[in-house]
Amino acid sequence: MSDIKLKNLKILYRQKGTIITAIDDVSFTFHNEKNNVLIGYSGCGKTSLLNAVAGKILFNGEIYIGDKNIEDISIEDRRLAYVSQDFVLYPHMTIYDNIAFPLKLQKLPREEIDIRVRSVADRLDISFLLTRRPKYLSIGQQQRAAIARALVKKPDILLMDEPLSNVDKETGEEIKKLIKEIMKENKITLIYVSHDITSALSLADYIFVLNEGKLIGEYTPGQFLRENNEIVMSLKQDLPHEK
Repeated sequence: MSDIKLKNLKILYRQKGTIITAIDDVSFTFHNEKNNVLIGYSGCGKTSLLNAVAGKILFNGEIYIGDKNIEDISIEDRRLAYVSQDFVLYPHMTIYDNIAFPLKLQKLPREEIDIRVRSVADRLDISFLLTRRPKYLSIGQQQRAAIARALVKKPDILLMDEPLSNVDKETGEEIKKLIKEIMKENKITLIYVSHDITSALSLADYIFVLNEGKLIGEYTPGQFLRENNEIVMSLKQDLPHEK
């Protein structure tokens, strides 16, 4: 895999007859095999940017995976997986079939599908749930199943949009720890959207701060904590203070 480079990326959409600029001419690089975390206030363009990389929306400018323009790479060959905050599972399918679904679309051999599904389910501690349907799972268990469905594809790039927004703090911490371990073990490039600054700091190798569609800066967690930019200082107010 390679870095993911954005060049003069601009994303526009229409809202009630008005053209809104979600991303305004940004150029920067998401680092290969690292945990890249996008943060910023609601409406700053985080999800729009993620959707552009995922190929879900139109954009102006260029996105490269390594030296290849993403528009010249088929969706299958991009080796992307996406986990949204809604983590929609198919309600009529068992968890096993939900996880296996992308592999069945690829028409992989049944034996390989079974091995991969059970392996990722075991890694995410949901093997005992494989015969159940989503409605019988807790929110945290459903989110683990959605992550398993993404990881079973063995992606090079994993996109995650507020994946822990609907789970309790303890479950979120468990899943976040698993995400870090799995990303490192499998050398996956992670682009993770979050509004939670504490999660960003604990998960990120690099933090990208967006505000009103513009890139404010790129930081390591340590640099972020030392930064005195006005927007960054405002975001840091959400960090818990030691008593």
